[in-house]
Amino acid sequence: MKITWIEHSSFLIELPKHVLVLDYYGKDRLPLPAGKSAVFFASHHHADHYDKAILEHGTEQIWYVLSRDIYGDQDDHHIKVKPHQRYEFNGMTIETLKSNDEGVAFIIEAEGWRILHAGDLNDWHWDEENEQDRHENAVLKQRFDRELERVKGRTFDLAMIPTDPRLGNGYNLGLLGWAEACHLGWIAPMHTFGDKAVIDKLLHDPACAALKNQILDLRFGPIELRDPH
Repeated sequence: MKITWIEHSSFLIELPKHVLVLDYYGKDRLPLPAGKSAVFFASHHHADHYDKAILEHGTEQIWYVLSRDIYGDQDDHHIKVKPHQRYEFNGMTIETLKSNDEGVAFIIEAEGWRILHAGDLNDWHWDEENEQDRHENAVLKQRFDRELERVKGRTFDLAMIPTDPRLGNGYNLGLLGWAEACHLGWIAPMHTFGDKAVIDKLLHDPACAALKNQILDLRFGPIELRDPH
């Protein structure tokens, strides 16, 4: 596997037979490796996770797996997904979780890899200035924990997880939650809004010390990962 961090929560994953493009936005049309099936995933309609320009790639050996909140028709190449479902096509298995913000998180099994892209499913602990803020954080945490319970004990060879610097000291809570609930292999931090210094912060964060050797530093280009099995 070769993984490239494009920007924010956007990744390109190249496998021997498939190319996976996740939550692509904000760039020119993406050049795709030739001779492989390509699948574009969009976890929800937010502008930092979906750009309708991806549809310009057409449908020749290309498929689109889009959260149902994204406007557009469904056909054999445009698959609309909803939470807590399982889909099989093109030699892959795709499961969905329900985001505690918008849309879905993706669990993808392809060519022996078990891949998580969390979308906007995260422990969103925002600053609390009043009782309403505390209540909203508690509701978000409850919804996050409920989804983690559905996958508790499962293994993900590669996990793309939000580490949003806007959350301040709580930027790592989602990652720690996933790591406690599941067995994580490689970890690709995301949802950084261009602040890639968060990678250094993670690598030197005592709370994340046990995960340090699993965190991918993709700031300087793609990384080749060995087959985990």
